[in-house]
Amino acid sequence: MDKSKRTPYFNRYFQTTTPRSIYSVVEGSQYRPCQNLSTTCQYKHVFEMEFYVTALDAEKTIKHIASIRLGSHNLEIETGRFNNVIRAQRICKLCNMNCVESEYHFLCICPAYSSLRRQYIHVSWPTLDKYYRLLSTKSNDCYINLANMLI
Repeated sequence: MDKSKRTPYFNRYFQTTTPRSIYSVVEGSQYRPCQNLSTTCQYKHVFEMEFYVTALDAEKTIKHIASIRLGSHNLEIETGRFNNVIRAQRICKLCNMNCVESEYHFLCICPAYSSLRRQYIHVSWPTLDKYYRLLSTKSNDCYINLANMLI
């Protein structure tokens, strides 16, 4: 689907879909995140269509960005949840840091991905703030680089 057709589709989707499909509504515009979206709520504060959905051209790029932002991937933080593994035991199998393999660990910390990180997203000193900014950027180039790392 090209960009000109995708925008009206997503606009219709967001007009007809309630926030309850992603968040549990608490008072007015205050949202309580679902368990698997707790990280997303750290950088997404408004229920609206994301910048990358309409700004980027390649559907594959959009799919990879959305999967990491929404927890729809094969990192231990999600696969362990489906296998009833306690969160603290969802350890990264690619490094010896003994850390939970979360999106943050994968994108910013894990030594197994250090060359990809240097090549695509240039996170030299990882912090949660940099991670949140990476996932909420309004830069096409940043999203394209992030998608290239994820592919």
